[in-house]
This record gives sequence, structure tokens and C-alpha cells, in this order.
Amino acid sequence: MHGADLWLPASASDFALPDLSTVDEDFRDAHVTGHCYAPHAFRMAVEITSSNWADDLDTKVECYAQAGIPAYLIADREHDEVLLRTAPADGKCPRPQRFERGQDVPPPEPVGARAELSVDTLLDG
Repeated sequence: MHGADLWLPASASDFALPDLSTVDEDFRDAHVTGHCYAPHAFRMAVEITSSNWADDLDTKVECYAQAGIPAYLIADREHDEVLLRTAPADGKCPRPQRFERGQDVPPPEPVGARAELSVDTLLDG
């Protein structure tokens, strides 16, 4: 889904807008304010890096982990790889799984999808 803001009550800016996200079917029941929805409705946040790539690799990792988002996928165009962070605990994520060009990223369990994502497609658009 595109356009659903993620409510981040622990963040100074209060919300984040992932480039893409997967949400529960009943995510509208988790409406907080405006276009913002509670973190428990999100299964995965996806960011495609651009000029603000450091935010996607640092700031948002911490914010999404603190919010308890089960999976965070980063198409890191700056370093030409895809990172998958899953299973946040105590506001932190373990080291990411790294995927290179030519590989597919298996969908993380919390997402509930069966299609694999091509690293090349994620990086090149």
C-alpha cells in the first residue's frame, strides 16, 4: 500500500511515510489521525533510498524498530544492495539480511505473501 502514514508516537515527527507498506486487511480500524495508522496494523515497511538515504539506513531503522514493525525492507541504491530487517525486540532490530543483485528476497513471515522480490527490480525500479 502506498500513502498510509505510520504513526510513530515515540518520534519527534510523530509519523513516517514508507515508500510502500503491507498492512493488515482491517488497517482502517487502526486509524489515529489524518492519514496516520497505528503501528500494529503494519506488517512491513519498504523504503527505496534516494538523496536522504542515511535516514532510511539509520533513523528509520530505529523508528520502525521502536514501533514494532515486524519487517523493514530497504532498497539501498547508494550501496547497491537490499537489506531486510525483521523481528525487532526492545526497540532494536538484529543485523539485517543482505541481498545482492541477481538474488530474490523471500517475503518475511509476518507479511504473509508468497511472491519473492527481485533485488534488481527493487534497486532499478
